[in-house]
Amino acid sequence: MKITDILEQIPDWKGRLSMIKTDSRTSGQIPLKLIDLYYNRKHEILNKPVKISNGKTIDQARLVLDFQYRIVETAIAFLLGGGISVSNSDKEDDEKLKIVREALTAMKYDSRSKECARSLFVETMSAKLFYVNGMNTEAGDTAIKKEDWKIGCMVLSRKHLDEFYAHFDDTGDMDGFLRVYMGTILDGGRRKEQERIELYTAEKIYKGFRSGGDYEVKEEKNMFEKIPVVYYQQPLPEWERVQTLIDQYEKSFSKSVDVNAYFASPAAKIKGALKDMPTKEEAGKVFQLEGKQGSDGKWEYGDVEYLTWDDRPEALKLEFDMLEKYIYSFSQTADISFYSMIEAKLGNISGFALKMLTLDPMLKAENKKEIFTENTLREMSVIQTMLKTIGKLNEPVDLSINFKSIIPNDLKELLTNLSTAVEGKPVMSQKTAIRLNPLVTNVDQEIADVEAENGLEAGTSNL
Repeated sequence: MKITDILEQIPDWKGRLSMIKTDSRTSGQIPLKLIDLYYNRKHEILNKPVKISNGKTIDQARLVLDFQYRIVETAIAFLLGGGISVSNSDKEDDEKLKIVREALTAMKYDSRSKECARSLFVETMSAKLFYVNGMNTEAGDTAIKKEDWKIGCMVLSRKHLDEFYAHFDDTGDMDGFLRVYMGTILDGGRRKEQERIELYTAEKIYKGFRSGGDYEVKEEKNMFEKIPVVYYQQPLPEWERVQTLIDQYEKSFSKSVDVNAYFASPAAKIKGALKDMPTKEEAGKVFQLEGKQGSDGKWEYGDVEYLTWDDRPEALKLEFDMLEKYIYSFSQTADISFYSMIEAKLGNISGFALKMLTLDPMLKAENKKEIFTENTLREMSVIQTMLKTIGKLNEPVDLSINFKSIIPNDLKELLTNLSTAVEGKPVMSQKTAIRLNPLVTNVDQEIADVEAENGLEAGTSNL
């Protein structure tokens, strides 16, 4: 079914919205359990029942371990931590490329991409809504000049209380996007919430609000002739495949803390009558016991022994180690915490070895590019269309994108390998080396200065 069929055959907006929601491939809303679990840290361990013994309520440990946060943030870092670069193959388009890059910088594109990825990994769906800031400003003193119009990007997610539905036609192309959210108005001087809707198609944009039982909606022509929304979806939250392991880790760890509360602090077992007990301030603590004379006339004294837990159960330690191992392994997450790096004693490790150690999360990032590469190219198309519409770009540029790795490159190792491959011959010109030097801000001027210095040295040597 096409979105145009719904708009043409159903006369009222209440019925239209109901049909769009029903016919969409997306549910529009995700289980609130995921929102609470990640953003509000409401883990299953917090539902641990209260323990009552001999009529007394015993406080028990309920420790939340944020493996979900580590899994999500590590996935974002390996996928988008190095940023997204855009380039073109035709040097004649360099000026156009500069315009596109300036637009991406102005809308904080890299930050919005990370925000979108976070919503996707947590909520299983997210979207980027692109708009032109100032385009719909009414004429008058508050009007924004056309040359000052800027493209903006908004991330839609359930965290921001957005409810949205992507509608696809029979060929699998998105032909409509519905956003439902709560806005605020002043009613008699009081703040009042109001349900608002936005429906985007390639031909028209519909915006309205709920009024009584139906909706008041205005339509306008879509100047861009493209849906200014890019939709992201994945089947499961990033940690779902290891959620049972995380639950078990939290239960076992909380139980271990309870056990330690009973047995970790020293307890004294006293035989006989205690005459005097040392205070906690005494450095050398002495227990004074009263003697008792036996029937044979001999004096007998009691004894003091400390109850100690000599060894932590090895089975419990093994359980923690195996759970942690499988949590990181099955979620394809690198355990790159400060303490794990210390224990590893990596020393002077090469760049290649570092990449091999983090191969699993790098493979995960590569798999994520299946979604992000296609959608990023679609976003570049939307952005360039907007730039053309507002008169800042004559024609779109054929762009290629690159997800830069967060793992630093071992430049020394690379140059050594290249030099070895050509049997010690030069592998880079002086000009190229200057262009790659991060300390150089003006490349052309630096090259000119170096050439002038080389000429001066040559003249001096001839003298």
